[in-house]
Amino acid sequence: MTSPILQRGQNLVIPAGVQRVVAVIGWGASGVEVDASALLLGDDHKVRSDADFVFYNQPHSADGSVRFRAGAGGPANQALIDIGLTDVPAGVRTIALVGSVDTGTFGALGELSLTILGESGEPLATFATADATTESAFLFGEVYRRDDTWKVRAMGQGWDSGLAGLATDFGVSVADDDIAPEVSTPDLAPSDTEHAADPVYPLWGQNRSWQSYDLAIEKEFLPAIRSLYPPETSGRYGDLSPVVRLVPEPDGPRGPWSVSVRAAGRTIGYLKPGDAQTWAPPLRRIVASGLFPITSSTIRLHEYDDWEGRTEVDADVRIGLEEPVLAIPVNDPPKSPYTLLPRSRIVQVTKEHEHFGALSRFVPEGGIGLLFVTLHENSAPGSRAKPHVEVRVDGMRVGQLTPQTSQRFLPMIQHLESRGLLTACWGEITGSSVAAKLRIDAVKANEASPAVLDGPPITVPLLRPPLRDPRDYDLTAMRPHLAPLPPARHSP
Repeated sequence: MTSPILQRGQNLVIPAGVQRVVAVIGWGASGVEVDASALLLGDDHKVRSDADFVFYNQPHSADGSVRFRAGAGGPANQALIDIGLTDVPAGVRTIALVGSVDTGTFGALGELSLTILGESGEPLATFATADATTESAFLFGEVYRRDDTWKVRAMGQGWDSGLAGLATDFGVSVADDDIAPEVSTPDLAPSDTEHAADPVYPLWGQNRSWQSYDLAIEKEFLPAIRSLYPPETSGRYGDLSPVVRLVPEPDGPRGPWSVSVRAAGRTIGYLKPGDAQTWAPPLRRIVASGLFPITSSTIRLHEYDDWEGRTEVDADVRIGLEEPVLAIPVNDPPKSPYTLLPRSRIVQVTKEHEHFGALSRFVPEGGIGLLFVTLHENSAPGSRAKPHVEVRVDGMRVGQLTPQTSQRFLPMIQHLESRGLLTACWGEITGSSVAAKLRIDAVKANEASPAVLDGPPITVPLLRPPLRDPRDYDLTAMRPHLAPLPPARHSP
């Protein structure tokens, strides 16, 4: 039986009644071992806990619904993952099927494939690609559900940061010495905010290598999406990754909460109405501060022939949206001169319990938020102990890094201090009224580029204070920029 062939971004419904599937991850080079993994993701496209990461050191999920069984006696260039669809907990919406290599890259492995088999071993869907290059971790596809229907989607997306970088992006806590990744590709550089010709504000909570929000594409926006490609492009369209703006349109015909998604001065779609209202607080706060909210995107355009033989164009667009509460830091930027380090991988702060009185004031109502954090050298005079990194929020000590991890940050902290700059970084706080935990995400000294060490300070604009009702933000000064754009015309 021949299974349907999926192109990157396409999805297929798994037939009703299928209770169990097997995901077969394959690669061309039989002499190379690929470590297959699966991540059980919730509505926010992140794991609920580290127990939702199924890999060689944790071969099954806590509930047993997803099990890793390597090649299971099959070809050396295959790995198998069992998924009991009826056993997957209700809180899990997506099962991401990934692979990683310890040495080398996926570009050297030849054709990569994902095949979904039914209960009797019949193939339900197949996806193959040979487009990988420098990636050391690769997302082959997803098995996901919408309402009561299970589907499979072909992805073909890679990471240069290895298994640790991929796992971190999906919310897995990777200890400092668990898995040694390469440096991940940085997210939207905050320096773009300060030096752009037109003031923009990158959303903080966006995932660096993954865009989790599917934009519903209406036919009227296809010409605008097509116009982002060179005019001579036809047939095989590559992926585009433009930075997009999220523009509230309170006076537009789609309602007072509508939010358009714009790229290169063109509207390519709108947030779903319910999502747009949920995102109103951070987006309107940014706009009221005279800035345009921006985030990352992935656009895939493809042609197909309709029933009458005419060539049509369709598009899949994903944008980087996580949770609205993570879009803006809880606190303001440092008042002293500083530079904000690009993100790399997450490191746990220690001894937060000793400073809970200071840290507790930054715990948001929902129990999770992002922070501006500063890093400082702390060495006791006359002590034989190695200096360590002290972690502060708004000038208050809230914890420290381990001695081993401190040594990887201190040369950079000392260098920036010699330039009169504080070392600031991205922090994530989770907590309640009785306890709080803090993690930071930043490049270490050996990862820092010359632009970080000796370039202009990387800063983030100060936003106006938050308001409880988003309708109270004054958008008057930005009103001319919030009018709906006319649709792009079709180009033959």
